[in-house]
Amino acid sequence: MTKIFCLAVGLFLVTVCIVSADIYKCRTPAGKLVMTDDETVLPAGCEPVKGVADKGSFNSVPSLQVEEVVQPDPLPESKAAPNVKDASVWQGEANELVKRYKDAVRRRYRATLEIDRLRAVQELPVLREKKQKMLDALSGSGLRRDQQNVIRKILDAIP
Repeated sequence: MTKIFCLAVGLFLVTVCIVSADIYKCRTPAGKLVMTDDETVLPAGCEPVKGVADKGSFNSVPSLQVEEVVQPDPLPESKAAPNVKDASVWQGEANELVKRYKDAVRRRYRATLEIDRLRAVQELPVLREKKQKMLDALSGSGLRRDQQNVIRKILDAIP
């Protein structure tokens, strides 16, 4: 037992001695930070870095020169992405709206709690209003007439 204790204490002392070794830091004329535990390997012309060494920082010195950020030129309007949705996006939104409406109707009649039924009743006019807004926006969407008719037919499920 004493052998293990002596070995543990010895290992601890060796670790403490290694950890407390001096670290030499300097900055080359090119600005590179050099850190070593052997002072003889520091490059010539290396200036020692001053600062608090026990705070855990590398003592990096930020550049005082302000670099201007160059913003890229915006795309001309002819190359910019148009603000038109694809027909599949419109159909997906219409199907989702119809699905939410049917779910609200189902909850209105089958909800076990009164609060859930009231929420469904309140949601129905909101969904009808969203349908109307979607129909109004559909006319100026840039979609072909047959695509618009398919979307209108989907939305007809909402009275």
